[in-house]
Amino acid sequence: MRLRDIMSELENRVGPLRVQAEKAKKYLVLADEKKTLEISIWLDNLEKLRTEIREQEDKILVCKNDRNASQMRLDEIEGRLEELYRAIQDCEIYIDRKRGEIKELEEQLSGAQVVIAVKENDARHNEASIAALEKELQSGTAAAGDFDARIAEKEADLSAL
Repeated sequence: MRLRDIMSELENRVGPLRVQAEKAKKYLVLADEKKTLEISIWLDNLEKLRTEIREQEDKILVCKNDRNASQMRLDEIEGRLEELYRAIQDCEIYIDRKRGEIKELEEQLSGAQVVIAVKENDARHNEASIAALEKELQSGTAAAGDFDARIAEKEADLSAL
């Protein structure tokens, strides 16, 4: 009896252990399946990340190319601006030189106007002098005519004597 008791007790214990063993087997199968699924998800996520990285690298390359093209355009514009700035400076130098020439010509004109005014004044003064001299000459001619008449009279008086 004792043996039967032990056997029945062992059988009682083995039943739940079998259930636990089956649950453990199911757990191991499910755990393995879970691990496989997690690895699949992880690999899928890695592939998505690789794809996204490639897309981002392509975008970065496009951006670099755009940046290089923009930098080249900017360099061209800066070069053109420098050319325009030099041209403006040349124009300002030319304008300053022409202003100097204009100032010099204005000074020459002003000097010429002064000379003209002096010459016109001299001409008016000379005309007045000429008029006075002509008057004097006319009165001198009249006086000379009187002198000639007197001389002729005196010569006639002398001849008569």
